[in-house]
Amino acid sequence: MKPLLLFSVCFCILWTVVHGEQISDADLIRSFPPELYLQGKNTAYEYASDRILHPSTQDAIRILNGKKKGNRTAARQWLLNLRQMLETGSQWTFQSPTVEIPFLKGKLQIDGFLTEPEWNESLCWMGDFPVSSREHLENGSRWHIVHDSEYLYFGAAFLDEEIVVHPEKYFRGDSLEIFLLADPRMKSYWELIITPSGKHYSAWNIQNGNGTFSSVKHILPETCRIAAQKTPDGFSVEAAFPLSALPTLKREKNSIRFILIRTHNIPASCDRLVFHTPVPFLYEGHNLNGYLTGILLPSHKNYKK
Repeated sequence: MKPLLLFSVCFCILWTVVHGEQISDADLIRSFPPELYLQGKNTAYEYASDRILHPSTQDAIRILNGKKKGNRTAARQWLLNLRQMLETGSQWTFQSPTVEIPFLKGKLQIDGFLTEPEWNESLCWMGDFPVSSREHLENGSRWHIVHDSEYLYFGAAFLDEEIVVHPEKYFRGDSLEIFLLADPRMKSYWELIITPSGKHYSAWNIQNGNGTFSSVKHILPETCRIAAQKTPDGFSVEAAFPLSALPTLKREKNSIRFILIRTHNIPASCDRLVFHTPVPFLYEGHNLNGYLTGILLPSHKNYKK
């Protein structure tokens, strides 16, 4: 075992509660050394290890060190949550797959209904996974992706007995989130959130390397098409996103990194809000290292079902 990896494992052990006693402020602070930040680079848990340099993490450490005034309870909770994220990430062994995205030979009408037979040409996942879990749920969820020479097409249908549309922060209600990263080296990506009523949020994000990201909000390629419909047993979503809006450093655009996420508001639940994905996925949609890699198949070679 490499020294730094052993170092990380040791910290995972230190993070646990010892002899039933609550971890001390000093031990909690020591859970986030600079070495752990560096070790997280290019790993599944880089999204969490970057947060060691997050302004809120550094403020929480200063508060517990007595170097800054602030809410000690809130500071401890922030650090405990980050510690749990790192522990979960250090134990995550799932390798995000590479998938083949078929070339669409027909035409799709983006109206929110997944009724066209052309969706049968797409790559499709049935059921889903709660984020940071390997448990597959056969719950009627359906996820689609396909492309042609101009667009990536996304479709999804979910069962939902009580649809909730948040009036402002759409991801806090029921929605489909689409994250698109054309080139991992650029750390910049599209975010699109679509509600069952067809309202949507969009942004171009750039990660800053400290667990934060900068966003240009409410922009979207003018040729992007979005539709959603409430159905008798839930809701469905369709989107066509132009390939021309996906910048890359490559000569040809023949692949895409992406993840699809269902945000599910369950009013009767204690947790209330849960996130599901078509494949096992760590943390949440801004975790770039967990994205799938999609190979855009040419028109003469399609995915074999």
